[in-house]
Amino acid sequence: QVLTLTAGQPAGGYYSGTGVVGSQQFDPALAGPGLHDIIYTYTQNGCVANVTAQITVTATPQASLAQILPQCVQNGAITLVQGTPAGGTYQGPGVNGNVFDPALAGVGSHTIRYVLSNGNCADTASTQVVVTAAPQASITALPMLCTDAGTRLLQGQPQGGNFSGPGVNFGVFNPLQAGPGVHEVRY
Repeated sequence: QVLTLTAGQPAGGYYSGTGVVGSQQFDPALAGPGLHDIIYTYTQNGCVANVTAQITVTATPQASLAQILPQCVQNGAITLVQGTPAGGTYQGPGVNGNVFDPALAGVGSHTIRYVLSNGNCADTASTQVVVTAAPQASITALPMLCTDAGTRLLQGQPQGGNFSGPGVNFGVFNPLQAGPGVHEVRY
């Protein structure tokens, strides 16, 4: 941000030095990081007076934030480590410290920011994280079976899920392997 220089007295002089633009503005980006002499020159009745002041320009930190993988709303909270260099703070929906909780953020696309500050200057990087709703899974119930009834193909919706439980192997229920009793099959 360009600064207007106004400290020189008496009014009516001009400024010069590294980073000075025109006669009264200082551009820190043009000057670059470091200590810079700014000279105020005032002329009266042919006599010239100079006074020097120093301005310190601090380098702006460069924040970076890698992609955060999509999260399911029912997933537990995750620790955010995608921001670099270390030492910054995370901000956004569902963020508390360096932890992102999809349930607090809710379903949708959310902007997560990583703010890195060196005390004088700050930089912000951001990324989107998508929180998806939990799929609604269902399983077709099996009738009561005898242990010698043979295997049964399990059916669940939406397709693509996995079955587990006693006597379950690769989507097939084997009552003989499960044995007598009531068994829970999960999809």
